[in-house]
Amino acid sequence: MSVPTFKEMMNEVVAYGSCCECGTCVLVCPHNVIDYIDGKPKQVAKASAAFDYCGISEGIGCDVCAQVCPRLGVREFDMRDSVLPRSAGVYEGLFGRYRRIVAARCKDPEILARCQDGGVVTAILCHGLREGLFDGAVVSAADETMPAAPKPKVVTTVADAIASASSWYTYCPNDLALADADRMGLKKVCFVGVPCQVTPVRKIQLADPSFLDNGRKKPKHIERQTKFLKGFGDIISFTVGLLCTEVFTYEGLMADKIGREMAVPLTEIKKFNVKGKVLIYKKDGELVEMKLRHAQEYARPECHHCGDFSAEVADISCGGVGCMDWTITILRSAAGEALFDDMVRRGLLETRSMDEFENSMTVLLRLTKKQRERVPVPPGRTPRYVRPEGYPPVPAGTAAR
Repeated sequence: MSVPTFKEMMNEVVAYGSCCECGTCVLVCPHNVIDYIDGKPKQVAKASAAFDYCGISEGIGCDVCAQVCPRLGVREFDMRDSVLPRSAGVYEGLFGRYRRIVAARCKDPEILARCQDGGVVTAILCHGLREGLFDGAVVSAADETMPAAPKPKVVTTVADAIASASSWYTYCPNDLALADADRMGLKKVCFVGVPCQVTPVRKIQLADPSFLDNGRKKPKHIERQTKFLKGFGDIISFTVGLLCTEVFTYEGLMADKIGREMAVPLTEIKKFNVKGKVLIYKKDGELVEMKLRHAQEYARPECHHCGDFSAEVADISCGGVGCMDWTITILRSAAGEALFDDMVRRGLLETRSMDEFENSMTVLLRLTKKQRERVPVPPGRTPRYVRPEGYPPVPAGTAAR
């Protein structure tokens, strides 16, 4: 069985420029061969060795890191049948498989005061923590040491979940916080992240560790490698994906453009939003606007290697695409639909039909298509983000179901 290797990951992903900086390869490394340095995995085991050399990989064998890379090997399309199998009530849309898509909004005023758009993601976290569905959640939260920047964080209380609401639009390697969740002994974690972070979580959960037994290892090595390949996925019970086209560099957008050129003190920024333009909310209530094209000058080039706008393999996908104060919510898995419906029954969420959000559907479909088509094809590879053979059209009348 051919499996991706460390050498391939370092050459075809990191050196090629498609590494999304999720850090999952570093998270799962069983032998402390790579560290997360300047947003990228770097070989640190032997300073004199080449950047793509791993003694364990080329010795007894390992390559656990390469199995979870979202840019290498199995991609989102290839995981559809394993994550969201075809069944009654499952539709196949341009934005992936789903059961329903609705507009929703949280009813809790405390959440609405802090949240992004309709507050559905924060409401899910609070409900899950209160009801014992989750014993913690991995999120991005404001970094106390760097203004207007996020950091990966594990939250275990409703208060902390609410405090983590809002998006900052610069990259935050949420997957790395799974190490903290594991150290804390959590067993039912809700993982919240953008598509390139949800994908490696699913790759961990779907990985087959049988390749690790190559006949050259001691049982203790196989046991350790298996634990790191599968263990972090075992503690994740639910995934929420955030719709995402791209994020921006902190130094470029925040420090240079907003902080220096626009003279908006980063310490005075309460939250951001993007609705065809960048909306900067200050703590004193002032709203500062910026043209989106100006922000896009600072988009990370790594993001242009991502073809998954709508987090296709999450249990629920959420975003404020094309609307204000509501969350466009794609219910994908049976577990996602059941949790969402229970919250509606309890009066925690209000919903509206997508018939009332035609513009949001138009934007969702346009951005999904545009994102798939922008992905460059690495040398020697075939395109992955094309409409797969036999991919059925969306049933008439179900796109906004």
